[in-house]
Amino acid sequence: MVTSLHVCKINENLILATRRREPPYPVPDKLSLGDDVSVWEGQTKRYIQRFPADERIDLILTLLSKEVFSKLLDHGVPEDVNSLFALLRRIADSPVAEVDRQNEFYVRTQAEGERLVEYLSALRRLARLRFPEEAREGRESRILSRFLAKVRDPMAKVFLRLQPPKDLATLESTSTRLDQTGGGMNMITPGIFAFRPR
Repeated sequence: MVTSLHVCKINENLILATRRREPPYPVPDKLSLGDDVSVWEGQTKRYIQRFPADERIDLILTLLSKEVFSKLLDHGVPEDVNSLFALLRRIADSPVAEVDRQNEFYVRTQAEGERLVEYLSALRRLARLRFPEEAREGRESRILSRFLAKVRDPMAKVFLRLQPPKDLATLESTSTRLDQTGGGMNMITPGIFAFRPR
């Protein structure tokens, strides 16, 4: 027979078990060419410790961008975690990767399904890597120009041509609103965004 004392004891054990649980460690970003591999490696090593050893290599592979994963496949996937990290460092630090980093800013376009804010963030990261010595104003001017030239969202293209942003802060604000509304704009009241029924 279950008494109220048993129920209290069970509840107490559940509360203690819940308190002992550690909060989940955030999933690291995917490793892309041009990223700081040592920072990514440190975050990833800490993250994968929470998983069984036989799942760690597969888990690391899910944390690679398509470009890095493709280059890794050219070399072959190592059998142990330490060898995998060593190979990823070589791939990311190779002269070819440096050339890719330098050119990627110029060839990067908005990817299929990529939100405007994500595309802007990618251009900012690439500009920091490509032009580390350039003054902030010059780098922001480059980012703004590339964004306006290479954005692929049709509604965003039209809107940004009608009302070109004067700086990155304005572009970010506009991009956020366009992302939230699916790119539709209420033409009756300029500056107000809404979904337009089709």
